[in-house]
Amino acid sequence: MEEEALANLTSPLSDANPIKYAGNAGETLIKLPGSIDGEGVTLKNLTDCTVYLLDYASEVEVFHCVNCQIFIGPVDGPALFQDCSNCHVAVASQQFQAKECSNCSFGLYCATGPTLSQCTGIRISSWSGSYHGLDRHFACAHLDPSKNQFDKVYDASQVEGENYVVSMEPGEPWVVDIPGLEEQQPMAMPEPEEEEREETKPVQNDWIKAKHHGRNDDDENDDTWSEKRPSEI
Repeated sequence: MEEEALANLTSPLSDANPIKYAGNAGETLIKLPGSIDGEGVTLKNLTDCTVYLLDYASEVEVFHCVNCQIFIGPVDGPALFQDCSNCHVAVASQQFQAKECSNCSFGLYCATGPTLSQCTGIRISSWSGSYHGLDRHFACAHLDPSKNQFDKVYDASQVEGENYVVSMEPGEPWVVDIPGLEEQQPMAMPEPEEEEREETKPVQNDWIKAKHHGRNDDDENDDTWSEKRPSEI
């Protein structure tokens, strides 16, 4: 099992997904529910960006991203990260693999144990994201919220405490609220500390309202929107 995970991890990313963002800097990039619809997504060479993928996907590839906040809805396949640094990520996926990443935090739902290789300064905790329709997208991606294996980490390079740490404490809720849709409460992930979790309400903005580490992003209603209207490569 560990050999198979390592073999998959060392394979190069395909960069062949139909939905892509590449080369964006200082922008907010959003895919709304229904705009991905089970397709693959690639995020490449992003700097100082905030990304919301609020739909289910077949796979998500993220590489060469720096200083980014990345929220990824359910993935019915692998979420692959390579050469990313200083990023904060929430992702729910069948498999999670990270290679050559540094100083990143990952709030994970993972149906199988996460795999790391040549990473440093990695912080792993349980998934705590939410948006309207998330329960349905978990079902579309064939993910069972009661079977989160985020803490079963295999590090191909070193051991826990040197390259990564795992926190069993609940992560800060990351709630994304889309106006016009019914408000979604954080998905309940089975964990002993659940009763101690503080309720976090979304910040009220005009278009999309997000509560996460004090970041607020708002603008007009569009299916794929950014502050600078990036082209999808």
